[in-house]
Order: sequence, then C-alpha cells, then structure tokens
Amino acid sequence: MKGYSGTGTPHYYLDVKNNGDVHFGYVQVNQASGEETTEEVNAGKYAPNKVMKVVFKKYEETFFVKFDKDKIYLTDEKGNVKNLEGCCSASESINKEICTCESEFYK
Repeated sequence: MKGYSGTGTPHYYLDVKNNGDVHFGYVQVNQASGEETTEEVNAGKYAPNKVMKVVFKKYEETFFVKFDKDKIYLTDEKGNVKNLEGCCSASESINKEICTCESEFYK
C-alpha cells in the first residue's frame, strides 16, 4: 500500500523470506523534515490465506491480514475481509461509500 505524496502516510510492505517467514513493515517520511521512520515485524510462517496478526509498536497499530500469490486482504481476526470507506481508491471513492479491503501486489 503506497503512501500519498505530501501527507507523510506510511508506505507498507510485506516480504516473504526464503525460509517462509513473513515480515511486514513500513517506511514513513516526514515531508517537512525528511526524517524517515521504519519498522518491520515477523508475523510468522507463510501459509496461503492464513490470517496473520501484524503489530507495529511505534504507532501502536494492530491489524489482521491474509494473502495469496496475487492479493492481500485486510481482515478481522476470523479472516473475514473488511469493507471500509478507507479502502477505496481515489477513483472508487467518488462512486462508493465503502470498498473491499484488498490490493494487488506491487514489486
């Protein structure tokens, strides 16, 4: 999920290591000072569509995700994909109030 230019929104990423460990992280750049904040956490071993709990300590963020080879989904604890206003892209938000919280992977 890419951050929006100028707002300092974090750029989130996921990295599946060769040993199967799944790491989630973010990079946030303060637009005023240029200061970079990063964090990366190990969320466990990869399994298709396994619900993974991601806990970022610096900003006290906790969320649940699952992913397959093509997409990542923001879910609840049970793996139900969320539908939220904040998951709409700029073009979707014009026509919809809520959108499915899913994204294709970008390299």
